[in-house]
Amino acid sequence: LPGDPDDVISTIEDLEIRGVNYSETPTFLLVESSAATQLTGLLEKGIEDILSIDANPDLLIAKMQKVRATIEENQANGNGAGHKSGTTGRLSDMNLIDLLQALGPSRKSVKIVITPNIENASELTLYLNQGAIMYAACGPNTGAKAVYEAIGWTDGTWVVEPVQPDEFPEPNNELSNESILMEGCRLLDERVRSGQLY
Repeated sequence: LPGDPDDVISTIEDLEIRGVNYSETPTFLLVESSAATQLTGLLEKGIEDILSIDANPDLLIAKMQKVRATIEENQANGNGAGHKSGTTGRLSDMNLIDLLQALGPSRKSVKIVITPNIENASELTLYLNQGAIMYAACGPNTGAKAVYEAIGWTDGTWVVEPVQPDEFPEPNNELSNESILMEGCRLLDERVRSGQLY
C-alpha cells in the first residue's frame, strides 16, 4: 500500500465499504517502514498484522501459513467462524510503551495480553476503554503497578483483541495513559541505573 498513512487508511475504509470483513478475512498490510507504527490503530479492525515492505518475505509467508493452519483447525473442530479477530506481535518489534502510544489515540476498546519470555514472570492483561487503560493485572500487581512491572519487557509476545463494553472487568485504574507512561519510564530508568532490569 502507499507509504502515506492517510492514503492507507483511506484504502482500508474503501475496502470496508465494499464489504470486506477483516475479522473473517485474514488480512496483512505491507507498508513503508516509516508508516508501519502510525497505522497500528487499524489492528482493531481485525487486520492480522502490519508489516514493513522491507520485511523478510519468509516472515510474511510464515505468518500466513500459521493463520491458514488455525483456520483449518477451527474448521475441523466445527467452528464456522474459523478466525478470531485480533493480532499478535513481538515485544522486540513493538514494546508495551509503543503499543499504548499507538492504541491510545485510536480510542478503541481492546484487550491486550502480553506474555514475557522471562522465567517465573506473570502475563500482563490490559483492557483499554476507548483507548484509556481501565484495567491492568500482572500477577499480584494491579492497575498502574501492573503496567510498571511490564514496561521494561523487551522479549515476549503480545495479543490485541477487540472487545465489547460488556466484556470489561471491574475497573482498577483511573490514571491517564500519559501519567502511567511517564511514571513507568521514570521507574524504568531507575531500574536500568540500579541494574535491576530484566
